Amino acid sequence: MAKIPFQPQPKVPPIGFFEPISVDPKDMMTDVEYLLGILKKLNSMIAQLNANTEFIEKYSGKIEEIEAEMQALRLEMEQFEDDVNRQINDRFTQIKLELQSMVAAALVQANAYTDAVAAQLENEIQQISVGNITLYDPTTGIISPLQVVIDNIYGTSREDALTATEYDALQLTATAYDAYAVSAFDYDMYGKTLLV
Repeated sequence: MAKIPFQPQPKVPPIGFFEPISVDPKDMMTDVEYLLGILKKLNSMIAQLNANTEFIEKYSGKIEEIEAEMQALRLEMEQFEDDVNRQINDRFTQIKLELQSMVAAALVQANAYTDAVAAQLENEIQQISVGNITLYDPTTGIISPLQVVIDNIYGTSREDALTATEYDALQLTATAYDAYAVSAFDYDMYGKTLLV
């Protein structure tokens, strides 16, 4: 836009233009002074209009430049957001796979352990059903088969039992033995007292 040329500078009297008008006739403006005041105001408006026009002409390219930069920033931000979301999703998927792998490994290990314990228990159950039970013998202080431990415990309570040698020394006949009418339990526990 072309600049407007200034009008010739008028000679304006010292009183200000558009100031309150005095009622004193010597302070009143003449028609020429009034037109000169309008011309002065017109020249100041022309100066401002020219400055605004120059500013707009200089700035007109900057608006498009700023808009282009804002669009580039918007695209960059959207790309950044997509990258961050993708990285988060990738990391989440990786963590999920690692956790699933750890759980699967722990499950395999737990299954192996329970299978081993179950096999051991099954073996012990089979040993019990066959009769191969072993336990601590309080009479000897060693681990022995169950029947031996029971016999040893029972034997410690048989203080009046007869040994085979002592029974042979009695030389009892079957008839004499029957006359005593001794039960098997009494014979086993108190044979020495009853028969001797």
